[in-house]
Amino acid sequence: MGKTNKYRESRAVIAILRLFSLLPFRLLYLWASFTGFVMQHGLRYRRKVITENLQRSFPDKSPQDIARIRREFYLHLADLMVETIKLISVPRREMEKRVIFTGRALELFKAYHEKGQSLICLTGHQGNWEWTGPLFGYHQPLAPVPAYLPLANPHFDALMMQIRGRYAHSLIPAEQVGRRLIRMLREEPPMAIGLIADQSPPQPHMLWVDFLNQKPAFNSGPEKVARMLRLPVCF
Repeated sequence: MGKTNKYRESRAVIAILRLFSLLPFRLLYLWASFTGFVMQHGLRYRRKVITENLQRSFPDKSPQDIARIRREFYLHLADLMVETIKLISVPRREMEKRVIFTGRALELFKAYHEKGQSLICLTGHQGNWEWTGPLFGYHQPLAPVPAYLPLANPHFDALMMQIRGRYAHSLIPAEQVGRRLIRMLREEPPMAIGLIADQSPPQPHMLWVDFLNQKPAFNSGPEKVARMLRLPVCF
């Protein structure tokens, strides 16, 4: 019964999010500014973890600088939230005002498309990575095929699949990337295979590196996929 109630509640939340996505950007960003303030000062969402990470990453920064960066992080996180919700209903003309594809990048993808060559595109959690979908779906000829990590809640997972599916040729669960791509490369048109390069990697793909005075695990999985399938890689 508890699980049923949880899913019923999630359906109600999704219905509200669909209505929320219809608001204009200026109102969404106002709401994001309020939400970022509440997350930092009211909910104190992961505040200790964020502060400690910033202090380790930037040991030369003053407490005032750390506080400023932390505040900007919360505001950025809130912007990401409303921008992702907006993708539920945003028209193409609105996205094209905000998502820029440079001429040099377009030439690169056109050249691979003309050769019938698929490639792996690595990105990271920079800017708003969810907006990368419209970027590829609208402006370049290769079929966008992003990998994704399924969400535990099936209703929210279905919502994210709908959002990403508006712009993608196909979506591949991360754990199926290797075997699915082997078949798709034989049967599908040339693809731009999207992989998030800075996801927390599973044990077989962990490569420990020095980064911002810490030792995070870097994901070597994309390199292994590229070597196995003999595909070029761009970032």
